[in-house]
Amino acid sequence: MELFFKSNQIDVKTGIERSFHQGQIIVRAGFRLENLAYGTNITVGSGFYPKPNFRVDYAFVFPIGNVLETYGSHRVGVVYNF
Repeated sequence: MELFFKSNQIDVKTGIERSFHQGQIIVRAGFRLENLAYGTNITVGSGFYPKPNFRVDYAFVFPIGNVLETYGSHRVGVVYNF
């Protein structure tokens, strides 16, 4: 959980994460409130570790509130440690 207070700005971020199959599969969920005027987001995602040095992450960000005419965004990340 992260709380940020500055002048008239308040940001709140929180989330949970759970791993399965000896840490190879990870499921995540989060909530983000940005400055009360920018809106809120709900995020769900997962991570997959097929090898110790290779990871694929996916997240779906769904805006709630101030963003109109959108159905969310998909984010994909690939990490290779060498």
